[in-house]
Amino acid sequence: MGIADKYLRFLNEAEEKAEGLEGLPKGWTHESVEKFVDTLSKTMKVKPMSKDWFYKCEEKMKKQFGEDRARRFCAAIADEYTGSTYWRGKGKSQMRIKADVKAHQNVKQEK
Repeated sequence: MGIADKYLRFLNEAEEKAEGLEGLPKGWTHESVEKFVDTLSKTMKVKPMSKDWFYKCEEKMKKQFGEDRARRFCAAIADEYTGSTYWRGKGKSQMRIKADVKAHQNVKQEK
């Protein structure tokens, strides 16, 4: 299954919510999300959750799914990957993001 097929499957089976995803697609675990983000990151040529990750994800997804859905998807998948919404915020340094995410694990991750 190619990366585009994984995007479509993920988008069709997972509902975005304000924090993370409203349930993962059938058969997916947090490990599956990590693998998905790692694969997506490789195609975008950035490290997972690096400073530019969200914006590159949004740009990549926008072409196929439109701006609003791309933004929601990338934010939800990042929430799920990190276990937190505290990575969000313009102008945050990577150090601040790491500290905030570590201190605030507010997204329930499915095992």
